[in-house]
Amino acid sequence: PEKKFVFDAGALQVMEPDWLLKLKTSAIITPHQKEFEKLFNVSIHQISVEEKIKLVQAMAKKYKIIILLKAIIDIISDGNEVYLVEGGNAGLTKGGTGDILAGLTTTLSSNNSALTSAVTASLLLKKTGEKLFRSKGYWYNVDNIIEMIPEVLNEIIL
Repeated sequence: PEKKFVFDAGALQVMEPDWLLKLKTSAIITPHQKEFEKLFNVSIHQISVEEKIKLVQAMAKKYKIIILLKAIIDIISDGNEVYLVEGGNAGLTKGGTGDILAGLTTTLSSNNSALTSAVTASLLLKKTGEKLFRSKGYWYNVDNIIEMIPEVLNEIIL
């Protein structure tokens, strides 16, 4: 069977982008800006959001992948469509939140398209961070995020 892949963090730091072309299915990658720069040998930290959108879309198209670029505004593209997910807060920059995002994306991709999974995971994580901020300020951790996800998911669905 064709496998689905989500790559984050350490995998992105040692990966060569041409390897992505060898996959039989479209992988999802979830880099932050520095990981994106290293993987694709480009510089994006000084360019506008509009230019980042174009670059993410171009790389997604070239490598036939879904890219979820993590930032203040997440940029998600399959090379054709582009989605922007705003929200969240600085509490989501703590260690482990990228692992939660990768886990959510993987879980959602079992029954949904890769693009839908990436967009939904991004939205769910950012909304969870916002809800936790209202009750705890920035003093929440990954355990709090994991515990809050079902509640936020119910709010989004209903």
